Amino acid sequence: MTRRKAVLAACGVIVGVVAAAATSDIPWDPMHRQTALTFNRTVGLPGVTLQPGTYVFEVANPESGSNVVRVRAKEDYRQVYYAGFTNMVERPEKLGKRPVLLGEADPGKALPILAWYPRGDRMGRQFIYPR
Repeated sequence: MTRRKAVLAACGVIVGVVAAAATSDIPWDPMHRQTALTFNRTVGLPGVTLQPGTYVFEVANPESGSNVVRVRAKEDYRQVYYAGFTNMVERPEKLGKRPVLLGEADPGKALPILAWYPRGDRMGRQFIYPR
């Protein structure tokens, strides 16, 4: 990767992370770890591209102990955009309190969401992408 591409990719990640902001108008459900996230550009999850907007990330099955995360549209809570297994992952120090870790993408492509960290949790959910 050339230096210019590396700098552009890093800028894209920074812009994407800054653009993802947790909102507080979703009632906090400690069991489901719900977080409303607003993105100002397209982002991706395994097999799904999310358009700019607000989405609710939640642990779909907290009572079973497995790691299924569900992503729904905030305006139409019945619309599920993503439901899939995740791996538990520790929050990196450099992430601070930001709710998501975004990966790199070419200009004009959706930034992949690598992991989601529920509010106040040290552990998060890492999305599993096909290789």
